[in-house]
Amino acid sequence: MQKLAPEDSIPTIGHPSPEELAAYIDGNLGKDETARVIEHLASCEDCYDVYSMSVGFLLADEPAPPNVVPFPPRKLSQRRRLVAVFGERAASWRSAAAAVALLALSGGIGGYFFFAPPPALMPGQVAGPVQGNAEISGKLWLGPTPRGGGEEGKEVDVDPASFQMGVQLVNLQVRLAANDGPGSQDIVARILQVLGTQYFVEDLKKSYTDITFSIANKTSARSLLGKISPLAQQTREILDAPHVDFGLWVEAGYLASLAQSPTFFQQSESRSFLRRLRWRDKLHERLGLGDTKLDPTTRESLDRISEVISKGDLRPSDYADLQHELEKILEHYYPMS
Repeated sequence: MQKLAPEDSIPTIGHPSPEELAAYIDGNLGKDETARVIEHLASCEDCYDVYSMSVGFLLADEPAPPNVVPFPPRKLSQRRRLVAVFGERAASWRSAAAAVALLALSGGIGGYFFFAPPPALMPGQVAGPVQGNAEISGKLWLGPTPRGGGEEGKEVDVDPASFQMGVQLVNLQVRLAANDGPGSQDIVARILQVLGTQYFVEDLKKSYTDITFSIANKTSARSLLGKISPLAQQTREILDAPHVDFGLWVEAGYLASLAQSPTFFQQSESRSFLRRLRWRDKLHERLGLGDTKLDPTTRESLDRISEVISKGDLRPSDYADLQHELEKILEHYYPMS
């Protein structure tokens, strides 16, 4: 993603960084950091404006995050109180949208904050809750069966290819963790099939092929797990990073729903990824800003997923709903045939 402004144009001395403000809204800061940000927002007009308009944008469609706190009225102007008070919807959508557009076009800290991408995900992180489940290793979303061992095929747009690579990175993590050598080689063949549709990926293809060669030379599949994080980073650098992470997130969620494991859906990183992805899509849909544009079916599925996991305690029927919605996304971006 191209930044709207150079990093050195973003005030940092004495101010919370855009990443810290995003983490504060997501509820991911520690106690001391949270207290520091609250104290700063109560006294800094510029940072408070960024924060308040972020919350105003969020409240236009969703309940407030749990840590959106009211600041002392004596320190705030009437305009700022309208947006700051916990749970209020006093600021209209038009005002929030106009403010977001102004900040984004200005190229300052506000634009950078609103366009900050969802957090990068690692295969071991998202697949951790299910990778020890032997039954799940046989239920991966594999995509179409390779024909010709990863030979060049019909060109696929980079976004679907990136999504598919994210899916297969999770699958490779699961199969390697299960010490399934032949199964891991099968995943590499599917990865090469995806890469066969792209240009300038020879180095990346070689990196994945090395896993197949290592297993063929009697190397334990599990001992190759350390290669996955560097491979994920290399894949992000060559393909489209946000869609690689989206594929990671969807496949890990799909497997977690099959296993009826709540851990993935409770992870702060997982929740933050979903929230940030939906924010960025709404910016694009309503204001024409940003580079995250989801198709209507995927958008509806993510809305439903967000609604289900917000319940906290998930029942078997909830996992069935999650599986259904995640299958729809997988079928859209990575059809089985």
